[in-house]
Amino acid sequence: MMAGRWPRLVPPALCKTPVVVVLERGLDENGAPILEDARALCCCWQQAERAVQGDVGSGTNRGRSGNGENRQGMELAATAYFAGDIAPALPLLTGRLVKGGQSWRIARAKRCCDPDGAVNYTRLELI
Repeated sequence: MMAGRWPRLVPPALCKTPVVVVLERGLDENGAPILEDARALCCCWQQAERAVQGDVGSGTNRGRSGNGENRQGMELAATAYFAGDIAPALPLLTGRLVKGGQSWRIARAKRCCDPDGAVNYTRLELI
């Protein structure tokens, strides 16, 4: 291996799922998201269910004094992995991802870097 070259942890050959990443850059004066960019990309897609807990009840005392009932439900979550940095000009990755007509909100984004500081891959956690 040459000095300064790091292996691709998400090789482009594994990124086969077509998606559209819609990036936003904050809110306008009416509270609507400001569209920054929409990009058609391919990613490595992982989808799973996860358990969520919440209070179910009525009134303002929900979850207090026994008025609410704690229930567990299931929620779909997904992670999309992209080779390299999908938006090098943007400091924050916020917005949504569309896959097969279904829209997912970007809950967390991470640019995973090599020891030399170059972005190896981008991970978007979606709900």
